[in-house]
Amino acid sequence: MQWVAHLVTQNRVKSIVIADIAPVSYEDKHSEVFNGLLLLNFKKIKNRMQASEQLSRYIDSPEVRQFLLKSLQKKGNDFAFLFNLRGLADNYTHIRGWPYTGKTFEHPALFIKGGSSDYMLPKHQPTIMAQFPNAHAKIIANTGHWLHAEKAKTFNRLVTDFFNKK
Repeated sequence: MQWVAHLVTQNRVKSIVIADIAPVSYEDKHSEVFNGLLLLNFKKIKNRMQASEQLSRYIDSPEVRQFLLKSLQKKGNDFAFLFNLRGLADNYTHIRGWPYTGKTFEHPALFIKGGSSDYMLPKHQPTIMAQFPNAHAKIIANTGHWLHAEKAKTFNRLVTDFFNKK
């Protein structure tokens, strides 16, 4: 999930930004991304461009591939990810779930939606408002779910403006 702050620390968090996700359980939308990452042939990769070429069969967006490949690091003669890819893939079912506890976050919350994304839909608004009663939303036009990678400058400006006002 793309959380800028986590609800477990609610007593210390005074505001929160949530990037293109609603507090609901989601259907599988990233298996193809995980497949592409898991099927990378590290023996044939000499640089990120070659890794991006391999990933292009699974991930259309060059910006998303570039974002994911920022975590690709050379270790000796081989490449590896800085994140635990196997752990993320194995736990994807739990990651895309939402363990609603009945608690609310009463402080200011900014939900930023990708205009072309189907992650935050009008049907989610009652659920968002029930759990985040002080929520506001911004939409980044012509952007999908990976808005922080696709429109990084706009996303960062919205986040900075929100936190600076709080």
